[in-house]
Amino acid sequence: MKMINYIKVFSVIILSSMIFISCEKEISTSQPENPPGKAQINISSNPTGTKIYLNNKNTGNFTPDSITFLDEGRYSITLKKNLFKDTTFAIDLLKDEKKTILVDYTSNSKMYGNIYCVSSPDKAKIFLNNNDTGLRTPNTIKKLWPGEYQIKYKHQSAYEDSLYVTVQSSQMVTAQKSLADTSVWVSYNTKNLHFPTDYLTCIDKDKSGKLWIGTLDKGVITFKNNSYQVYNMSNSAIPTNFITDIEVSDNGDIWIGTSDGLVSYINGIWSVYNSSNSVILDNYITAVESFGNNIWIGTSNGLIVFERDKNIWTRYDRNNSDIPHPWVMCIGMDTEGVIWFGTNGYGIVRFSRVWDDINKKYIESWLWFPPDENPQFPGKSIISIGMDPNGSRWFGHLRTQQEIGGVSNLSKSLRNIEWKIYFNDFVQDTYFEKIYFEGYTKWICTNVGVIYFQNPNSITTLKNGNSGMPHSNIKDLVFTNDRVIYLASFGGGLIKYKR
Repeated sequence: MKMINYIKVFSVIILSSMIFISCEKEISTSQPENPPGKAQINISSNPTGTKIYLNNKNTGNFTPDSITFLDEGRYSITLKKNLFKDTTFAIDLLKDEKKTILVDYTSNSKMYGNIYCVSSPDKAKIFLNNNDTGLRTPNTIKKLWPGEYQIKYKHQSAYEDSLYVTVQSSQMVTAQKSLADTSVWVSYNTKNLHFPTDYLTCIDKDKSGKLWIGTLDKGVITFKNNSYQVYNMSNSAIPTNFITDIEVSDNGDIWIGTSDGLVSYINGIWSVYNSSNSVILDNYITAVESFGNNIWIGTSNGLIVFERDKNIWTRYDRNNSDIPHPWVMCIGMDTEGVIWFGTNGYGIVRFSRVWDDINKKYIESWLWFPPDENPQFPGKSIISIGMDPNGSRWFGHLRTQQEIGGVSNLSKSLRNIEWKIYFNDFVQDTYFEKIYFEGYTKWICTNVGVIYFQNPNSITTLKNGNSGMPHSNIKDLVFTNDRVIYLASFGGGLIKYKR
């Protein structure tokens, strides 16, 4: 029992000693062996935000900031900033000294960079961030602050273009650009003129020289003097933004075919004609042509003529005429005033319509050229018609999986009917979209370029890759009075061809 008490007393003594020793350490007031220094460097820079390195080690600080608790001695300071030349300097500190350093990059000529500007063709005006530098290529823009710059080149015989370059301290960066030649070809599209779309479907020109352009899904674009205006469902009576055809009549009226009806724009007034207010049964308009006072409209459910002077609408279909098929794809008028139209799968139809003033009615006659009776046809569906000034007729046949497609020609005389076939061995998958005549020169729009010729045995093809034409899928074209042709391309916007 005594032994147990002795052990307890001894344990208490040891524990008390430990507590005393521990408490004695906690309240010790002796000085540390190496107290931190009190010297300090305050660093700022212009520009701000440079990384601060102390003796080649990243401090994690950015200017403006301070490095504290430094001892007496010499220190190496390096400032780093993206695109700028590193700045390194030494600084001596006395004990407990505080120093303030300002590094002004703008006063150091080595902080600036240069841009060497070169273009093809040369002598292009140089614009820096849209500001005219007064320089022409080739030339150097000197003493530029590091960063990204836009360089734009403008040349009187080339299309303006631009690029972005990054300038770094003490370096020369080259801004090189080949400018598209506009002495012959000019392109207007979503990239360079901010067109609403590059997918154009048709084009015509009014008496003022303004172009009226149909688009796949953005409505109608008018274009003149390098500026444009858009008419669509949001700011006009146009019922849909899918435009199928545009026709400017002799008196200046604008007729627009859409996928949801016919639209007219006359003296600033929009009007819409469809199945609810006219003889149109199917609102999908395939073709619009004006001949004299009459507007001829092709639909998938009949041929329609609107006599403007009489305000009379007439629809021809299988119920009231000898039309072989109501789906009309294209319409033309020959030199004798006879209407010709192409059908979807049923060949070509000739339609003569003469007014009988005695009986006060039209005398109508129909002549059908069915594909089955004309096996030389390269295709049953006709998508384009052109009328030669000498009286012959030209037809574009649709290429299908079963039919090769091509162009057929029928001479003026119908006494001895003879068809001639051309381009059935042309480039594979060619679509002959439109056929026009400029005098006796024939122009054909295709999806692989534009064909023109007087003699079909000697043709010229303009396309991307052989002529400078920026895009080859051409839906339509229009001639101007100054030997300029405007092309409506499907995918490349509006193209100007200066001959």
